[in-house]
Amino acid sequence: MPDDEPATMEALLDEFHPQRSILSSVIVHNPAIEALLAARTDFHKLSHLTKLPFTTPVGKPETIGADRLALCAAAVLLFPQKNNLVVALGTCITYNFINTFHEFLGGGISPGMDMRFKSLNTFTAFLPVIKEDWNFPLAGYDTRTNILSGVLLGMAKEIDGFVEAYAERYSNFNVLLTGGNCAHFDSMLSANTTGKINHYYAWAVLLAVMTVFAACENDDKAVEQFNKKTTALEEGHQIEGYMSQGGKTKAKLTSPLMYTYSADTSYVEFPKTLHVDFFNDTLIKESQVDARYGKYFQSQNKIFLRDSVVAMNIITHDTLKTDELWWDQNTQKFYTNKPVDIHKKDGTIIHGQDGMEAPQNFSSYVIYNSTGRGIVPKEAQDTTPLPPPSPAADTAHGQLKGIKPFNADSTHRLQKMTLKKAGT
Repeated sequence: MPDDEPATMEALLDEFHPQRSILSSVIVHNPAIEALLAARTDFHKLSHLTKLPFTTPVGKPETIGADRLALCAAAVLLFPQKNNLVVALGTCITYNFINTFHEFLGGGISPGMDMRFKSLNTFTAFLPVIKEDWNFPLAGYDTRTNILSGVLLGMAKEIDGFVEAYAERYSNFNVLLTGGNCAHFDSMLSANTTGKINHYYAWAVLLAVMTVFAACENDDKAVEQFNKKTTALEEGHQIEGYMSQGGKTKAKLTSPLMYTYSADTSYVEFPKTLHVDFFNDTLIKESQVDARYGKYFQSQNKIFLRDSVVAMNIITHDTLKTDELWWDQNTQKFYTNKPVDIHKKDGTIIHGQDGMEAPQNFSSYVIYNSTGRGIVPKEAQDTTPLPPPSPAADTAHGQLKGIKPFNADSTHRLQKMTLKKAGT
């Protein structure tokens, strides 16, 4: 919300018509908002008195901010078997630790980004107030770049240090990172830190804090159901999420609507289209994927795409079309056992009756049971064996059947191709 005026809240209520609402506030907000929410929705104000899916064995639980309570509830719901450290980037950076017994043991609080920038001006005679700029050198060459390096790199190294300290003490350790600048800090965190972060801002894992109690009547029965994780967790609109690998941003996902469910297997659903852009190590866009429907399985780190799936290599303009496609973030590959058509820039079409697999940048691909023919250069004959058949597997999990593949890597393997033309 841009402000806490009743008119702003009323406009949101008129637009979305929520049946239930929960207020998580750490400011002195306009009390008229609570009255408005209570009048038009089934309203609950989050506080230490809320029946939560974790305990707070600290000296003064009434001093715990509602934002930290919401973060801890989301961590327990999404990763109940882990020792979770939730790092939240906001006005302050908060470090929130919840152990495997679902006990919130506290954590730490330090100044956030804007507070650090402003304090340098407030408590010195000549240092200016500057805005964040993520293109800065390690060693600053003037006042501005010195401040940028000190504040932004300092924050990243602080986070690295907290994660390392907790990881040394606790096994089965998991980190969740949330806040408006997560994507920028991604490339600045150490590989050791990113290796412990479990799907952090990728696909907005912690959007759960927005509505994590929305389906809860705040009685004992509701809390019990909450802990059993049998209901839809949240609904998000105009989603923008990022995926990191090896400390670098690799993909950006956008979708107009997202549902997060938590049952025996937690998953995130994108029922009204999604778009994914893929980047190389220098953040140059290499490929993109569109689909009318998607489902992200958090425990497997895989996304299932369905209905009018179109993937394109931005450089070669090779375009893949299929009804279903799996994206495995662990192996950074796409694969399917459904029929595929690959449309090349010169107008030829490669058809694969039994699917294909490819790296996520679509720089090459292996097609199964293709109707096209490829002429292998003489120097490559008898020296470049076909890839072995993939093992037969349960196609319900998106794995390929064992079918002899046709290699269609036009960049590295084939000198000339004679394929069916469109419409023939």
